[in-house]
Amino acid sequence: MIVEAAGVGYKVFVPRQPATDEVLLHTHHVVREDGQFLYGFESRDELALFDMLTSVSGVGPKAAIVDLRGRVAAVADAGVPGSGPVDDEAAAALQSLGYSTAEAASALRGVPPASRATTEERVRAALKRPVRAG
Repeated sequence: MIVEAAGVGYKVFVPRQPATDEVLLHTHHVVREDGQFLYGFESRDELALFDMLTSVSGVGPKAAIVDLRGRVAAVADAGVPGSGPVDDEAAAALQSLGYSTAEAASALRGVPPASRATTEERVRAALKRPVRAG
């Protein structure tokens, strides 16, 4: 999408088209040898998910934005998957990425417990594991 700010148009990669023409975007700016890229998100939570995905080895911004395209739309349309409250912040983060309750629990098996690792460290470790329900 093209975003105009102070009369200048910027190409911004977004996981989904905003609902209105006027929108506030939280952006992530990537500067590389081959160019500069802007990635925009309607909420800070979406930006945090993007940052979390790109922190995983082998997942770059383009792969993360593609992954978020379906997940952000599904979460926005249906709410966070799973039923009932989730006490584990890492499980809640995985569910907000589109994991089912069973998939989140499976991905967190073998990951250090909350008492020994931060939520971010636990989610990173879980994202590196293959998803298996049950």
